[in-house]
Amino acid sequence: DLSMNPADYEEGKKKMLRQPTFTPAELSTARVREFEFGRSGGTDESPWTIKTDGGQGLGADVKRITGTASVGSVEIWRLHNGGNGWSHPVHIHFEEGQILSRDGAAPPSWEQWARKDVYRLGVEPNSSMAVQLAIRFREFAGTYMEHCHNTQHEDHAMLMRWDATKPGATVLIPTPRQTWEGTFYEPSFSLATAN
Repeated sequence: DLSMNPADYEEGKKKMLRQPTFTPAELSTARVREFEFGRSGGTDESPWTIKTDGGQGLGADVKRITGTASVGSVEIWRLHNGGNGWSHPVHIHFEEGQILSRDGAAPPSWEQWARKDVYRLGVEPNSSMAVQLAIRFREFAGTYMEHCHNTQHEDHAMLMRWDATKPGATVLIPTPRQTWEGTFYEPSFSLATAN
């Protein structure tokens, strides 16, 4: 492990290991998606939702495919905190991104080339109300999720599904359902924004 504690970093002394990055051409042609984590459109029993690309705030539904990406593609995801005084540690499953900006400014030097899968949205130290990241969908095709890691938000509210497919694939991946009798598959459905 060649990493270091960011507290030990001093400008001009130790050098951070440069991680693989994105080319300017990849970033300029990347699809951009917006995700807002907050209270919207829900009820008092389930107020926590995710808005995708400015759409309606929706709670969790594992049969709903909120977005699809082709294996090998690069996208820019903008994660926003919808306010209401809560922080949301957003976890993107199975892929790592590189932070491009925090609240519109460059990330701290120790994050500039880091690969992450959890992004803290909020007002606490080391948090931001908005994080923009670049993400590359590597070789793994399948069903994944993005969700808030606050226990009361993650499982039935602020959770969305996205699928990574082989380039040109048009078939929706069925939804796996685990039961005591085994795993079964149900039809999935897609939002209009899922392309």
